[in-house]
Parts: sequence; structure tokens; C-alpha cells
Amino acid sequence: MPNGLIGLFAALQFGPWFFLGIEGAAMCAEECKHPSRAVPLGQQAGMITLLVGAAMTLYLCTSLIPTDVLGVSVYPLFEAAQNGGLFVFIALLGVGTLLTCVASANGCICDASRSWYALSRDEYVSPWFSKVHPKYSTPYRAVIFTAPIAVAFAFSGFLDQVITFSIISGLLCYVLIPFSLIRFRKLFPETTSKIRPFASPLQPYISYFAIGIAMLIMSTLFWGYRYNLIFGLLFYAIAYFYFSSKRKNTTGNDPLWSELGWPEPEQANSRNLKEVSCIECSDR
Repeated sequence: MPNGLIGLFAALQFGPWFFLGIEGAAMCAEECKHPSRAVPLGQQAGMITLLVGAAMTLYLCTSLIPTDVLGVSVYPLFEAAQNGGLFVFIALLGVGTLLTCVASANGCICDASRSWYALSRDEYVSPWFSKVHPKYSTPYRAVIFTAPIAVAFAFSGFLDQVITFSIISGLLCYVLIPFSLIRFRKLFPETTSKIRPFASPLQPYISYFAIGIAMLIMSTLFWGYRYNLIFGLLFYAIAYFYFSSKRKNTTGNDPLWSELGWPEPEQANSRNLKEVSCIECSDR
């Protein structure tokens, strides 16, 4: 450890590189025939694949590539195969590296298109993006819009800069998603299968732990990528105020829980009781 404990903290930011986008599986729930089964299974299979891939990358590359070369490598597995000298492995990992770039761009397209679709459906952006394909039930207009953007970023040549901005977006998700889960459970304490289709154990402690880890990793971006962090947070701050003002000027954003077959939130029930009691008091 040439940089000591500071080097360990500075390296934390590269951990999410392996797992970036795994949360996007949940965004395809509406396209699944059985989301309560498909989403947990897909995310577990994805996590297992990423854990195996991360372990292989770590142990193979550190044994085949010098540290000074590995520290600045963008395609470490491919360079490890080159140092191994076997043409078969070089060819296979060359093809594999190309496929991973395509898969990464595909994941960005999937995540981004579903985000635009959700924003459009809730009237935050143009309703043009919420059009669903009649056969495949996919937001094809949002896919067509985001695909060239994702491909352009993938082949821009600034892979670490692009991925770092994606990591900032992901870390913000890893802060907001557990926070939303805690709030959602307070709104809907009933353990009905409609609201909670699968178990999430040790809550809310796991959520608090995830928030703490995400904020810690985000702070380490000051080592090497501070401008990415500053501009990323500034971008999302502007987006937050824009969508907040958009919501104030848009009517009909409150969800109709009865249409989903869900009970009214606890806060809504307490608010309704207060309104009823105030009306009764005014009548008296």
C-alpha cells in the first residue's frame, strides 16, 4: 500500500464501477410477466455474475500486469491476456471487451429510457417519451432518443470520466433509494403481497448502512475526480429545482392508490381524519 490508508479510501470510488447499473433491473418490472419473481432473480443472478467477474479481474490482473500499468489501464483483462502471451485468450478477451462495452451501453440505454419514460408518464417532461410499443410494451421512443447519446458516450474515448459521472448518478440513487424505502414502509406498514412482493430483511438498518456507505464512497471522489463530483452534484441540484417547480405547476401528480389496489398511506389516513375532525368542529 504505497499510499497507506488514504490510498484505501481513494480506491473505494472504483468499487461501484463493477456494480454500476445493477439497480436498473427493477426499472424493467413493468415489462415482466411475473415481476415479483423475475426482478429478485434477475438482480441476484446479476450480482453473482458481477462478484465472480470482479474477483477474476482483481486476482488475474494483479498477477499478470505490473502495478504501474494496471493503475492506469482501462481494459485490464485484455491487457492481462496480452501479457499472458496466448493468442486464444487474447482473442477471446478482445471479443469479450468489445461485448462488455456494448453491454454497458445497452444498460445505460435501458436505465435512461425507463427514467425518461417515468418522468414523461408523471408529466415532468414531454408526453412523447411515454409512448409504449403495442407489441413489446417497451418505451420505444425513449429508447430511440437515449440510444445515440449512450453510444456516443461509450465511444467518446473518455471512458473513466463518463463512468465517474455515472457513478455519481448511481451513488445518489444508492442514497435516495434506501431513503425512499424507509419512507415507503412508513406510508404503507401493511405487509400485503401487493405492496411488498418480496422480503427485505433487517430493515431499516440495511438502508441506513447503504446510505452511509454510499455517502462515504461519494466523498472519496474528491481524490482524482473532484470536478466530476462538483459538476455532477450541481447538475442534479439544478434538475431537482426544475422538477420541483414543475410539480408545483402540474396538477394530478398525486397517485391514486385505490387504482393500484393498495390501501391509502398512513399519512393520508391521518390527514383525512384531521380534516374530518376539523369539519365536525366547524359544524358544531
